Formats: sequence, C-alpha cells, structure tokens
Amino acid sequence: MNIWGVLTTATALVLAFSGVTQAATLFSPPLLPSSSSTLSCELANLSTRDRTAEIQVLDLDGNVVGGSGGTITLAAGTTTAFATGAASNPVRCKFIVEGGKDDFRASVCVFQFSPPVGCTAAVEAR
Repeated sequence: MNIWGVLTTATALVLAFSGVTQAATLFSPPLLPSSSSTLSCELANLSTRDRTAEIQVLDLDGNVVGGSGGTITLAAGTTTAFATGAASNPVRCKFIVEGGKDDFRASVCVFQFSPPVGCTAAVEAR
C-alpha cells in the first residue's frame, strides 16, 4: 500500500471512531399568528436516548426572532415546544437536531387563546 492509501485508511479510521455526531435540520413552512394567537414550534424525540436540539423561530429573511436560545437536551420519548407571540409577518420554525430526521417529529401550530379554541393550523416540519 502506498503512502496515500495509508493516509486515506488512517483518516477513515479516525473519523469512524471520533464520535462525529450526525445532525439534521428541519424547517416548517411560514405561518402568521394573529393578535389572539401564538405560534408554537413543537419537537418530539422519538429515539431511545437523550438528544440535543435547538429550536429557532425565523422571520421571512431568516433572522432568528425567538426560540430555545441555544442547545437544549431533550430526553428520550419527550416533547418540548417554544412559542412566539403575534407577528406582523409570517414566521417559521427551524429545528437543528442531533441524530437523523427519523429520530424526531417536528411541527408548528398556531394556537388561538382568545377565545380559547386551541390549535387552529398545524403543519409538519421537514
């Protein structure tokens, strides 16, 4: 084996055993919460172990306007949500998750609280 073969094999072994964590990103479509509703970004960890995630609420220009404020740990089998109030323009949710997309379910819900109706619009993040 020549030097390039040795270096390629060594690099592959280092990467394989370095514990490089797979990450995935999911986005919801934009929704517009009214003055009597909130937008809730909801994330469920379907895996059998604790996973880290970050939830961001983005405006149409991609600016972060709310969310988890950094990385959070989501226990196996649990769900969390972060809400934002009324907005003058549509907002969307971005979910940055540890592991593959199959380890999570993410959605966004417009929750009407006055009068108390509940979730009036919900869509899956992909």
